[in-house]
Amino acid sequence: MIKELHVENYKSLKNVTIEPGRLNIFLGANASGKSNFIDCLDFIAKIHRFDLKPAIADKMGYHNICFRRHRRSKGDILVNLVCEYDKPTPGVIKLGINDEFRIGVGSEKIKAGFEVKSEKIGIKSRPVERRRTTEEITLERTNSKIKFNMSESLKRLAEASAHQLETLYNSMKPGEDELIAPKTLWSLAPAHVSFLSGLQVLHLSPIHCKWPTAPMPNARLGFFGDFLPSTVDFLLENDATKRTVEKAVEKLEIAVPTIKTVKTHYTDEKKLSLTFVEKNDVPWKSYEVSDGTIMLFALLVALFDDRSKAVAIDEPENSVHPWIARTFIDICREASGEKQIFITTHSPVLADAARYDELFLVERENGETSIAKAADKFPEFEKTESFGELWLSGAIGAVPPSQIEFQFTD
Repeated sequence: MIKELHVENYKSLKNVTIEPGRLNIFLGANASGKSNFIDCLDFIAKIHRFDLKPAIADKMGYHNICFRRHRRSKGDILVNLVCEYDKPTPGVIKLGINDEFRIGVGSEKIKAGFEVKSEKIGIKSRPVERRRTTEEITLERTNSKIKFNMSESLKRLAEASAHQLETLYNSMKPGEDELIAPKTLWSLAPAHVSFLSGLQVLHLSPIHCKWPTAPMPNARLGFFGDFLPSTVDFLLENDATKRTVEKAVEKLEIAVPTIKTVKTHYTDEKKLSLTFVEKNDVPWKSYEVSDGTIMLFALLVALFDDRSKAVAIDEPENSVHPWIARTFIDICREASGEKQIFITTHSPVLADAARYDELFLVERENGETSIAKAADKFPEFEKTESFGELWLSGAIGAVPPSQIEFQFTD
C-alpha cells in the first residue's frame, strides 16, 4: 500500500505530501483540488499500466497537467511514492519501495516535448530465511546517466544476482521520454507494479452504469462506471470471482431490502445489460431501477473486486441517499482490510461517518492546493461528536472562502 505520496507541480498540487492509511476521506470545497488529487492517482496508475508517454497523452499533454499560474508551464512535475507490502511473494516477509521521478519540458512553447530529468528507485526486501537481513537495490538516473547498486547480501546470491542484474541492464536504455521503473520493477518487485497499475479511479455516473456493453474478457469498470454489465458478467462466469458480485448484492440489500440478486442478460443488440431481481422474483431492467440503486451497486462491485488492491472514488455521494452514503463508509472501512481506499467528498454526511484519523482537509489558496490530516492540524477536535457539523461551521477549514460576498439586486 502507499505509505507516503509527495507531489510537486501536478495541476493545483504545487507541493503536497500525504501519509495515507487504509481508508482516506478527503474533504474540501468545490475547486479546492480534490479531483486533481484523484487525477494524479489516475496518472500514476496509467504510468505503471501503460508507460509514461501514453499516460501523458491520456491527460491531453504535459501542459495540461503541469501546475501553471501563467500562460505556460514552467516547473517540473515530481512524484515520490513510498510503498510497503506484506508478504508480496512466498519467500519475502516485507517489501519496501521508494519510487521517484521528475519530468519537465525544455521550453514554454505549447508543442515543446517533455523529458525525464531524473529517476530514483529504492527496493528493500526481507526474505523469510534471513529475518534480520534486508536486501537492497538502488538505482539513480539523471538524464542519461544511470547508477546502480545492490547490497552485499544480495550479491552473494549468485543466481538471483545474475538474473536481476541482467534484467536491470537490459531495461536501462530508456529514451529521454521513458521511465525505467515500470519495466524494471515488473521483474524485481511485481507486487508494487501490480498494486499501482491496478489502482482503480472512479467518478461514477448512473447513466454510464446503466449502459448496455459488449461482453469482453477480464472486463473492469471504467472511470464513469462504463462496462458495469460486462464486468458483472465476467465476475459471475468465473468461480474465483463470482463471490465479488454475491458480496455486492448482500451489501446492496442493506439499502434496498427487496433485492434478491443481480444478473446479466443480452439485449436485442447482442449487448449485456443488468437485471435486478426482487425477492418476489419480479425482474427490473437497469434502466428501470433508481440512480441510487445502480450507483451503490457499482460502488460495491468496485470495492469487492479483488483484482484491484486500491481504489479512488470521486464524490460517491452523488445520486445516493444520505443514509446509504453513511452506510457506504462503514462498508468501505470493512473492505479496507484488503484494499486501500481514497474518497473525495463535500458531503457532511460522509464526514460524520468517518473517523477523525481518516479525514484529510483539502484547501486552495492562490491556485495551490494544500492537503492536511485533520487529526494533525486540529487535534483538539478529535472527540467531536459531529465532524460534519464541525466542518460546515468552518472551524477546521476546507470550506469556500469566507470573504466571498453575495449581492442581491431587485
